[in-house]
Amino acid sequence: MPERTSTSVSTYLCETGTRENGDYVRNDLDISHLISILKYCDGEGCLEFGRTYHGLIAKTGLDGDEFVNTNLIDMYAKCGDINSAVMVFNQMPRLNVALCNCLISGYANCGLFQEAFRLFMNYESWGNKLNSYTYSFMLAICGILSAIEEGKQLHAQVVKMEYLSETIVSNALLTMYCKCEVLADAKSLFEWLPQRNIVYSQNILLLLLLLLLRYSGVF
Repeated sequence: MPERTSTSVSTYLCETGTRENGDYVRNDLDISHLISILKYCDGEGCLEFGRTYHGLIAKTGLDGDEFVNTNLIDMYAKCGDINSAVMVFNQMPRLNVALCNCLISGYANCGLFQEAFRLFMNYESWGNKLNSYTYSFMLAICGILSAIEEGKQLHAQVVKMEYLSETIVSNALLTMYCKCEVLADAKSLFEWLPQRNIVYSQNILLLLLLLLLRYSGVF
């Protein structure tokens, strides 16, 4: 009998689609293989394939896996089907910050910023701890919306959570102040940050420079 591989098992499942074959895959198919295929589904043209593949994953019994579902949420959001992303999120018996971050990012990518804020506030109110990635996502949304008051509230929370020294957060915070054109706070933050964390992208530095020139009356 030829050696069974993850690729051959996946192909066999797609051709037959029976529950018995699903059990076969559950024993032989690596989760990383499932994830790698989901990552190829990143546009509306892939939605039908993504839905079909979701069904195949359900037959393996891995649709309850947190890592698999995080990638399913990401896939649906990138394909523009945020309702299915929310459905996967709501079906999870236990939520974690990775699932929350993924759906917040999905909402933002679909332009559903109020829903992203609502999930952010709900998740925190449920007694769960948010991480630096959560705050970086929310600060990015504040920058897009020019929501400076909400951004300042997040700044205070970031300081309280001791996340400000993390580059991903300080980057997002600086970008938010720049996009909201709050030059004094952007300049103050930039000067406060330790040298080791000043690894900003050229876009952020350019934006800050343009604001400095603008407020100095150069143009």
